Amino acid sequence: MTTTTIDKELVFEDYVRILRAKNGEYERRPKDEMSQLTSYFAKDYLRTDKSGAIWLTRKGVDVLLAVGCDPLRPKEFLENYPHLLDGMQHDS
Repeated sequence: MTTTTIDKELVFEDYVRILRAKNGEYERRPKDEMSQLTSYFAKDYLRTDKSGAIWLTRKGVDVLLAVGCDPLRPKEFLENYPHLLDGMQHDS
């Protein structure tokens, strides 16, 4: 069983980038755009292969679930949580 803990270093924009990467929006992009994902690869939230495909790891799924984001249906999260998340981080 995996544990879901919130990564307190992430803000809303990070979750958006992780979801966009998962959806293939960063594949075949210039290096400067790909560099925005470096920390997510380092934390093992994302992985890639020789073809350039990017996918979400189990740890990446868990970090999204921890903040109430269903990786397969992120619409509600994206519409309702942008400012709440960052506020929660600063309050704690």
